[in-house]
Amino acid sequence: MRVTNSMLSNNMLLNMNKNLKKLNTLENTFATGKKIQLPSDNPIIAGKSLKLRTNLYENEQYKTNVDDAESWMSITESAIKNVNDIMSRMRDLCVTGSTETLGKSEREKIGEEIKQLREQLVQESNATNAGRYIFAGYKTDKKIMFDTDVSQKAKIACEFGTKEMEQLKVNDNYLYKLPYSNIENTIKLKIDAENYSVGDPVYNIVEKSISDSDAYEPPAPGAIKTIHLIKETGELIFNEAHYTTITDPMEVQYEKDGFKSGDLNPIHYFDTIDKVTIGGSVGLLDASNQVSLGNTDINDSSINTITVGGIAPSSIIYGKSTDGILPVLDQVKVDMDTGMITAGPSFAVGDSVDIDYYEKINRIEDENIDYEVSKNTKITINTQAKNLITVKMIGDIDRLINNIDNMEQQELTEEMSGMLTKIDNHSKNTLKCQAGLGSKMNRLEMITSRLENDKINYTQLKSDNEDADLAETITKLKTQQTIYEASLSAGSKIIQLSLVDFMR
Repeated sequence: MRVTNSMLSNNMLLNMNKNLKKLNTLENTFATGKKIQLPSDNPIIAGKSLKLRTNLYENEQYKTNVDDAESWMSITESAIKNVNDIMSRMRDLCVTGSTETLGKSEREKIGEEIKQLREQLVQESNATNAGRYIFAGYKTDKKIMFDTDVSQKAKIACEFGTKEMEQLKVNDNYLYKLPYSNIENTIKLKIDAENYSVGDPVYNIVEKSISDSDAYEPPAPGAIKTIHLIKETGELIFNEAHYTTITDPMEVQYEKDGFKSGDLNPIHYFDTIDKVTIGGSVGLLDASNQVSLGNTDINDSSINTITVGGIAPSSIIYGKSTDGILPVLDQVKVDMDTGMITAGPSFAVGDSVDIDYYEKINRIEDENIDYEVSKNTKITINTQAKNLITVKMIGDIDRLINNIDNMEQQELTEEMSGMLTKIDNHSKNTLKCQAGLGSKMNRLEMITSRLENDKINYTQLKSDNEDADLAETITKLKTQQTIYEASLSAGSKIIQLSLVDFMR
C-alpha cells in the first residue's frame, strides 16, 4: 500500500487528538477531584454514587425530623412538668385545708390560690411550638381550653356508665355530671339503646333548677322513670331504684351555646355533632333504591324532614348495614355507618330524595402525630390533652373550688381530705405521661447518634466511590503531558517537510 504524505499527517493529527483528549480527561479529573464527569464515563460508579447521595439526603431529612421532634417534646416535657407541679401544689393546699381548725380567712386564701392554679392549668394546656398547640392532636390550630369567653355553639355527645354515677352519689341518689354547666336546649339521652328526651313517657326527663328543694331527689320509679336535669350545673340525677335497672353504657347529647374562660374545648374531648343542611334533593334512587348522604356516622333520629318522590315515608329506620334489616313498603332506612339511604319497594328508581337537614357525628379519635425518624421507623411525638389534662381532673378541681366557696367548715374538711386521693390519681396519670415522653426522648437521642454515624459512613463510601486519587491523577497527568508534548515535537518534524526537502 502506498503511504502518502497526507496519510502521515492525518495519522499524526489523529494520534495527537487522542493524546490531547486523554490529557483533557486527566485535567478535568484533577480540577474536579471526581473520577467521572458524566454517567457515560462509568455507569457503575455513577449508579452507586446516586444511591449513596440518596442515602445522605434521606439521612439529612431524618435528622431534621428528629430535631423537630426533640423541639416538640422538649416543650411538651416542660408543660407536663408544670402540670405536675400544679397538682402537687394543690395537694399541699388540700392537706392544709383538711385541718379542722382552719379559719375563714385561711380558707379564702386557699381557695384563691387554687383558682390561680386552675388558671395556670389553662396556660399549660395551650402550650405551643411554632404556633401549634402541642396537646391538640391533628387540630393544632385549636386551643385545648378556652382562655377567654367565646360565643361558639356546639352539640356534644358523650358516654357514661353506672360506675361514673357511683362516684357522684348524692342524697342516696345517683348523678352524672356533664363536663359543662349552663347547657342549652333539650337533652337527648340514650338508655338501653333507646333515645329519650323531655316529656317521654318511659324516661321522663324533668328540668329542674338548683334552687328547687327536690332537685336532687327524683321520685321513685313506677310506670314512669323520672330523671332530673339541672341545666345550671349540667347534672343528671337518677333515683337509686332506677339506677339499679340501667344497663351500661348510656349516651347523652346536649347543646351548649357559649363557653367561658377555662372551659375545655369539646372538639378535643368529645364526639361533636354538626348539622348538615341540604334544603332539597340529596339525589335520585339508583337501581338498588339507594342514595348516599355523602357522609358517614349519621346521628340517630337526626333527619328533620324527608320525602321520596315527593311522598313522606311512613317511618324512618336508623340502623347499620350489618343488621340485615331492610325497609318494607314505604319505609326508609338510614345506615348510620355508611350514610346510605335505602327506600322501600313502594318507591321507584329515579325518585328524588329530598331532606331538610341531618346531623353528622364527628368521632373523637386518637390523633397521634408520627414522625419518620429513620428508614421504616416512626415515633409518636405528641401527648394528647385528653390523656393528660383529663375531663375528670378538671371536674374534680372545679368541684373543689365550688365547695370551698359554698361548704361549711366541717363538710369542707371532709371534702379536702377526699380530694387528696383524687389528686394523687391525677398526679400518677401525669407522671405516666411524663415517663412515656421521657422514654421517647431517650430513644431519639439514640436515633440521633445512629444518624450521625450513618452520615459519616455514607460520606466515606461516597468519597471512596467517586473521589479521584490526586497523587495517582497528578502522576498520570504529568505522564500524559509528556506524551502529548513528544507527539507535538514529532509532528512538527513531519509537518515541516516539503517537496523541496525531498528534492535535496
